[in-house]
Order: sequence, then structure tokens, then C-alpha cells
Amino acid sequence: MKIVCMKVLQQKKYFLFLILLFGMFFVSFYYKTAQFLQNTRSTLRFDRSILVRVPEKNPKDPIDIFKSKHYQFGHMRNPCWYEPSLPSENMINEMKTFWKDRIVSKIPIPNMTDTLIKIWTSLFLKRQSKFTCFPDFYILSSNKCIRNEIVNFLMQVPDIKAPSKIDIDFWPNFNLNNINLYAHYFESPAMLIAEDDFLITFDASSSTLFQPNNVFHSNGSHYSNADFIHALNANAKILVFFQNPVAKLYVDHMAEESQSNPFKFHEKVIKSIDMFKKCLQISNLEECVYKKKYTKTYPVALQLGIYWVFLESWCRKFSNNKIKMFAIEDYFHCPNCFLKNILFFLSFNKSPVIKTIKVGAFHSCLYPKLPMLEKTKAILKEFYRPYNKELAKLSRNVNFLWK
Repeated sequence: MKIVCMKVLQQKKYFLFLILLFGMFFVSFYYKTAQFLQNTRSTLRFDRSILVRVPEKNPKDPIDIFKSKHYQFGHMRNPCWYEPSLPSENMINEMKTFWKDRIVSKIPIPNMTDTLIKIWTSLFLKRQSKFTCFPDFYILSSNKCIRNEIVNFLMQVPDIKAPSKIDIDFWPNFNLNNINLYAHYFESPAMLIAEDDFLITFDASSSTLFQPNNVFHSNGSHYSNADFIHALNANAKILVFFQNPVAKLYVDHMAEESQSNPFKFHEKVIKSIDMFKKCLQISNLEECVYKKKYTKTYPVALQLGIYWVFLESWCRKFSNNKIKMFAIEDYFHCPNCFLKNILFFLSFNKSPVIKTIKVGAFHSCLYPKLPMLEKTKAILKEFYRPYNKELAKLSRNVNFLWK
């Protein structure tokens, strides 16, 4: 053996000899790893505890298909994963040429080409993969103006990072092929979360609560937005802010109709209630609230104040400790208590001192300059009374009676 080694060194071929030894070790180790990754169909764990969910062969339920698309980190508050890059045909051809010309041709070992290509591709894709995150919590508000004030308040907390757009309005338009478009809005917070696991982001789209998606069960029944958000992140927290439905209807209508006045509003309310009652005679409550063929005909959006119908699916999917509901009017009784409850629910018990929202900002969001007619208020209060009772029962909060 000594004589052989001396001859190799004397002929100045020791460099090729070392490459050969290293190559044999490299191939033997990584070939087994590549085979293991290729043949294993169970959940795998990579660095940083990444969980890979392998989809079923023929999933039929949209929820199962949706769940199968995500790789989640177990130790982060946000659902985050590395989105793998798919190699193009040109990339594979370049890798084949590289390995064949520079290394494989000099080490004549069977099947070396295919093995090294698999190894190099997997390593390259891991370096090129994209870190993606979705929200840790959702803000559902019946009043956009109040929603904006709440978002501005939460943005004072250093550990909460906003998406690139507040009104993403993704879930009503959701389908199984455009989920990556949703992730685009969270690229900036995802870059920060990759460096700090404790940071969180959120979705405050106003349409998430009130607008249904277009995905249906095989039996024809409707999936709710809550179904898919729960599939995305079962640990998500849901913040819900409800305004007195009587005041909400008036505020929204006066904001949209620049030429409207309390008298015109009264006429539209009478007509809308009459149409809604006729709808209930030929259909059920959910259809009169959700179906556009009915809701588009109402002169005012009367159905948006029947909160418990919209909230029911969320309470069915998320446990009580994952949903926190607020009557917006409670802010005026104790602003600090109201805001501290929000932070406590989001697990920021020891958050630094931050500015309280001005009472005037809330007041301007809730009450227009022209007051509603008292007779209109009495009619709407009576109309919403039974639905408010259902909401108070569902939420176990008598403040939602708005007496």
C-alpha cells in the first residue's frame, strides 16, 4: 500500500486520489439520504422543526386539499413555511452538464450522474425556497372606520407587523388555486418573522365576516370563510367588533349616499323591511341574508346588522378562547379597559405603554352629523331586537342587546 501511495504522489496525482476518496464517501452518504426522501411518504422533519404535510392521493373535500398545500412551523405563532421552488427543465439540463463535464466524467462510478443531480437539486432548492407566512389573528369589524382605528392602535405594538394592504378581501374570492396570491400581501412581515419567531401579523379585511365565498360542498351546502381560515390555522385568534346595528345601518347608508337625508333613509328602511319579510315567506333566514338575488334588491343593507347569522359559523369552528367579541360602544365607558382586553387576548400582557385612541375618533366613526329620525330608530330597534337576542345568547354577552 505504501508503494502504491508513493507512486501516486510521485506522479503528482494525489489531488485526483483525494477527490476520488471524498467522492465515494459523499455518494454513499447522500445516496441513502436521497433514496430515503424519495421513498418516504410520512411526515418529515427538517431543520427548524418544519412539518411537511403530504397530500392524499385523491382528496375530494376542498378543506383536505387546502390543508395539504401547507408546510407549517410548529414553534411559531404564525403559520409559516418554506415554499419550495420547482426546478425548470433548463435548470436540470444545466445541472446535468455541470456534473457530467466537471466531475462525473473524471470519476467513472455507475449511476453517479443521476445521484449527484438529485442531491445538488435538493440543496439548491432549499437555498432558493421562499419563507411564507399567513396571519396569526383576524380582525372582523362591522365598521370600517373603527377597524382602521383599531389597526392604528395595534401597530403601536412593536411585535405586531401589518401586511402590505389592510383590505385584502381575499376570502370571499377564495379558490384552491389562488392561495399564493394571498401570501403575497404578507411578504414584508414574513421577512421579519423569519428573524424573530415572536412577531405576528394579521388580516383586517372587512369582507371576511360579511361576504361568503363561492366554494360549495358536494351536497350543495356552502363553505364559510371560517372553515378555510380554521384549516389554514386552527390556532388563529378572531377579534370581532360589533356596532349597534341600528346605528351601523344609518352610518353606512349616509356615508355611501351623499345626497341622502334622514327622511329618505326612513322611506328606504320601510321598504327594505317589507321586502325582507316577504323574502322570509318564501325562503329561510340564511338565504335572505346571504343570497345576492335578495340582498341586492334591498334599498338599504338591512341584512348586515343580523350579526349572529354571520358569526355562527365562526363560533362553530373556533373555540371560545379563540374568539373575542366587543360591543364598540363599550369603548366610551372605559377606553383603557377596552384596549387592554384586546392586547390581553392577543397575549401582549406586558406590552409597553402605548397611546389610547381618542374618544373623538371613535365618536366620529359611529355617529353622522345628521341624526336619525326617532321614528326610524324605533322601527329598526324593533326589527333587530330578536336578532340581537340571538347574538347575546351566542356570545354570552348581554351588551349585544343594545338596550
